[in-house]
Amino acid sequence: EMVQLTNDLTYLLASLDTPIVMVGPDSRIRRFTPKAGQMLKLIPSDVGRLIGDIKPGFDTPDLDELGAEVMASLGTKELETQDKLGTWWRLQIRPYRTVDHRIDGAVFMLTDITALKRAAEVLTFARDDARNIVEAMPNPILVIASNSRVQAANRAYYRMFQSEPSETEGKLLAAGADLRSNIV
Repeated sequence: EMVQLTNDLTYLLASLDTPIVMVGPDSRIRRFTPKAGQMLKLIPSDVGRLIGDIKPGFDTPDLDELGAEVMASLGTKELETQDKLGTWWRLQIRPYRTVDHRIDGAVFMLTDITALKRAAEVLTFARDDARNIVEAMPNPILVIASNSRVQAANRAYYRMFQSEPSETEGKLLAAGADLRSNIV
């Protein structure tokens, strides 16, 4: 059974296309996926090395410290970082729990979030462009969300109705003809 379990674990780790490093309670590397080996330039003889001795090629706080913090708190730690090639990564560190619920180390996992970061950038630019267009309009404009709350208004609106953003934004738009008196 032990040989079968070892084979299963070895095959499972080898088949994952995700950088994962497992460390023991002493922060020494126990196992890593081939993808982690490629990305972090790990070789089989790195098993037993301190995770903090690894130079990952991206900015992170001390990996030993992060692992120790996760093992002590029993919580998950996540941070975003960018490597030298411009790829964005989410680093997750989780405590490694045994079947009898003891903490016996930590698991470091990296997920490529470059596409999400780029999509967020595109959305930010689009939002800013839309905001600039609304602001440039000479007529009063209210931007209403699907929940009937005012998201924004342009300068022309505030001038015409002699109001302030604090009196308008986030407020519910009630039914009726007079815009200013319908904001409750």
